[in-house]
Amino acid sequence: MKIFIEKTKLHGGPSIFRYRLIKSLVSKKVDITHNINNSFDCELAFICCYKKHNKPIFLRVDGCYTHQHNRNKNKNIIESIKKSRAIIYQSYFSKEMYEKYLKINKDNTVILNGIDYSYIDGICEYPAIEPGAFVAVANWRDGKRPLSTVKGFLEASTGKKMYMIGSLERKIEDKNIEYLNTLKQDKIISILKRTKHMIHLCHLDACPNSVIEAVACGNKVLCTNLGGTKEIVRDNGIVLDVDNWNFTPMENDYYDNLNPKIVAEGIDKLLKIKKETVRDDLDIDVVSEKYISFIKNRMGK
Repeated sequence: MKIFIEKTKLHGGPSIFRYRLIKSLVSKKVDITHNINNSFDCELAFICCYKKHNKPIFLRVDGCYTHQHNRNKNKNIIESIKKSRAIIYQSYFSKEMYEKYLKINKDNTVILNGIDYSYIDGICEYPAIEPGAFVAVANWRDGKRPLSTVKGFLEASTGKKMYMIGSLERKIEDKNIEYLNTLKQDKIISILKRTKHMIHLCHLDACPNSVIEAVACGNKVLCTNLGGTKEIVRDNGIVLDVDNWNFTPMENDYYDNLNPKIVAEGIDKLLKIKKETVRDDLDIDVVSEKYISFIKNRMGK
């Protein structure tokens, strides 16, 4: 079986995951082509399919556009779903979002993102980072809740340091908060191997790579209840029940306003988790095997 995978069009988290998946598929001797002019049996597309051909398409989707002002941006995704044979959702929340919000009814499966554990093992801890500290990683915007993260952390008075990775316009200065701006992937992993706790309070994330990376590096995670993040965290953290959504278009509400006391209570519970859990399901080789199995099954091979 030969699979066509487009190598352009993506950026950020989707691009990172696609790279990791392709690398794992190739290591398993899956025949991959990035040239539409070559012969292939099917396409594995990400978010949207752009090339025209007559072969089966398996579409892996992320979240979708949930606000009233940008709902029309879902048009290309919906058209790609119509062309596809089956959908691969990155979380059960992602599946629920598409089925209830976009009214999608299509053959599908759910497969979480993953990361190469041997890649993590090959990176050294960053010595300048305080051992056992807190960390938050994001392309920061209102929905990622940077102010709620910092205010909640300071309210908790842990006595530990918090590292905020990613560019931020508004900063709350404190001796226990260190802002590291945008960093390359290797540097982020080296920091995550040194920290012990991540705070990820995003209003709605389908399956954030940063949380996959944090859990794989042994961090416990404080997250919110709306989205697929809790499906990654499981027993490796605490979920704050602070958000809800009835699967209708959202208005332009202000999301970065969580009560610091509620966040602090979650942090306190997070610090009390002692059990270490091995998460083999986040290994990219386990993830890629699920992709192979699903595609072969639907191809009848």
